[in-house]
Amino acid sequence: MDPADLQPLLDQLDDHVDDLEEVLQPVLASGLLKSSNKLPVMDKAKLHVLITYALESLIYSYLRLHGVDAKQHSVFREITRVRQYFDKIKALETEPEERPMTLDKGAASRFIKHGLVSLMSLDISMVANQTYAVWQR
Repeated sequence: MDPADLQPLLDQLDDHVDDLEEVLQPVLASGLLKSSNKLPVMDKAKLHVLITYALESLIYSYLRLHGVDAKQHSVFREITRVRQYFDKIKALETEPEERPMTLDKGAASRFIKHGLVSLMSLDISMVANQTYAVWQR
């Protein structure tokens, strides 16, 4: 790659880092705990995961710029782990798909059988009580 082609890319990287500093400034100024205390639980989780991802990505970029194979570094595993948290949060935010009503035949037959046995024993005890009452007279 020609060194002249690198200058616009470096300028773009510098602009992106400046933008990141500007976005993170409120959190850096007041601290993460203070910034996140006012947020609902889901937004708090998003903020923590997002900041972790931003920091891990910066470390990953730093390693790549210094010629380190960052994919073999532990920071890459951390980025993968943080992405899993993104997926978990996304799954919690989406509406669960509605399952169609299905009949569990085994459970239904056990329920009915148990109910019938209870009714039969109740009927037998009722008949026995009535018979006993008649004999007592």
